[in-house]
Amino acid sequence: MVRDASIRLRQAGMAAAYDDTGVVPLLSAVGYRRINDQWTLVIDADGLLAPQGRAFDVAVKARYAFSNGLSMGLGYRTLEGGANNDDVYTFAWQHYALAELTWTF
Repeated sequence: MVRDASIRLRQAGMAAAYDDTGVVPLLSAVGYRRINDQWTLVIDADGLLAPQGRAFDVAVKARYAFSNGLSMGLGYRTLEGGANNDDVYTFAWQHYALAELTWTF
């Protein structure tokens, strides 16, 4: 994951900024559970803990397969993480609905 972190404060003519960009390595796991010939449940997770912080990106999807390698999926995704070090303390937790269209050839 490439992290582009920027913290900016502005008030009454004063401003301060802290920019920090870097690469964060994550472990990845994907699991599939076929319900029948058309439906598949998919769990896709990336994440890692470190003394400086953590990052987790998890999605749960129901995928419907049409013919000829075309499939459609709907699901839920959450992205959580942040950093706690000498320079910053920042954490966020975001939730998404997702839709996907996949063509396998």
